[in-house]
Amino acid sequence: ASGKRSNPLSVAQKYVTSFFENQNDKEEWIVVAPKTRISPGEMVPVTAAGIDLLLVASKDGSALYCIANSCPHLGTPLEVGTLERRPIETTTTSNATSSS
Repeated sequence: ASGKRSNPLSVAQKYVTSFFENQNDKEEWIVVAPKTRISPGEMVPVTAAGIDLLLVASKDGSALYCIANSCPHLGTPLEVGTLERRPIETTTTSNATSSS
């Protein structure tokens, strides 16, 4: 064995991709938690189809997001961290501005 651990996020992404590729373009939703399990501004870890996920509710409760519950760099669960709400920054040149 080479001793190199596979990234849990990559494994999850490959599983989900293969699952949906085999569905013949049929979308299917999976219920992972009742809506009463999460409050506005809260993060809740869940497991669906053997994949660890993290539900994140917006501060005002108007939106719900679901992401893999694994840091892509260290593989640690994201639920142990803190949630910082910041605007998404892009590094594309079309969005860059000059300070001159």
